[in-house]
Amino acid sequence: MLVERIKRCLDSNPAPETTHSPIPHIVLTEKKDKQFLFQFQTILSQHIADENFSVEQFAELMHLGRTQFYKRVKSITGQSPTVHVHRARLDYAASLLLKTRKTIEEIMTLSGFHSATHFYNSFKAQFGMSPGDYRKTKAL
Repeated sequence: MLVERIKRCLDSNPAPETTHSPIPHIVLTEKKDKQFLFQFQTILSQHIADENFSVEQFAELMHLGRTQFYKRVKSITGQSPTVHVHRARLDYAASLLLKTRKTIEEIMTLSGFHSATHFYNSFKAQFGMSPGDYRKTKAL
């Protein structure tokens, strides 16, 4: 009897519609968050290769002040905008390593890195191996 009442309650109160974002492990339920994240990802993809693209420029393109932009990104992604952009660039580099035959230096540039040392160290910190090893191991 109790089980039936619980089922009826659950059936009459469906869970809110959720959308899985392009950012792993984030489920968004608010329409405004979905729109914000879509715009965020669109702008990020347009400027991913621009090593000089700053948080201030990003905030301006999102029509927010720098502080408000920081707070909004942090609340949705759990990361600061700088960290999120950095990780997105590394993820983009990883996908290029697997999908293209471009050299690691070309991929580094396309991903918005200008320092090879910084790129290699960051890549190894995020993926646990160098870009060359990543390509060899994941391509198998």
